[in-house]
Amino acid sequence: MENKIRLEYIMAKKKYIGVIDREEFRKNMQYLKDAFPDNNEIATKLLSLIPEILLIRINQDVNDTQDVPCIWYETLSGQNMLKILRYHSIIWGFLNHYCYDAMK
Repeated sequence: MENKIRLEYIMAKKKYIGVIDREEFRKNMQYLKDAFPDNNEIATKLLSLIPEILLIRINQDVNDTQDVPCIWYETLSGQNMLKILRYHSIIWGFLNHYCYDAMK
């Protein structure tokens, strides 16, 4: 598996392309899983998906209109959606970091 996950970030109807280092992302989610044992379902889910994910797509335009924002991800098996409640601000912080890097 490639060591990078492709990232597509859409904001203000403009698409930005970036990459996420797979190992860095895995380490960050492992840290969150360990640091928050009572509230780590999203980090745990992402940990199980990281080895398979080829692409993560975040559409900020759509997420801004939703009560529960989401990410779309692609694996060899197809495309899926993962809803991430807004109060998971640390995970959104990591994802936003990658999105802002893509905008540079």
